[in-house]
Amino acid sequence: MAKSHPNAEAVTLSACVIVAQFVMMIVAWGVGRAMAHGIGRKPIFLLAFMILPIRGLLFAWLDAPSAIIAIQVLDGIAAGIFGVIALSSLPISRRARDVSTFCKVWLHWRSVLAAG
Repeated sequence: MAKSHPNAEAVTLSACVIVAQFVMMIVAWGVGRAMAHGIGRKPIFLLAFMILPIRGLLFAWLDAPSAIIAIQVLDGIAAGIFGVIALSSLPISRRARDVSTFCKVWLHWRSVLAAG
């Protein structure tokens, strides 16, 4: 992208982060509500894992800044799902007592997401 669209990389990178984080907040809220209404973790988790290869393929094929920013919506969806699932996988006693465990789990999931 830097070769095909010079001087757009800083703005594009900033927009990618903002879009992904905004979408992640909305998705995390929605996933929490869905789980509260009885939808299990496995189908939601599988949805996030289905998004990762699609996101990777789109990144490989597209290089326009607007397309890359749009692809970050998929990153936000997966990150929102992984964040809620990672936290809900911990026992309640560990969630409140051991913040470092949550941070380690979160770091693991972010590494999986980044590798996707």
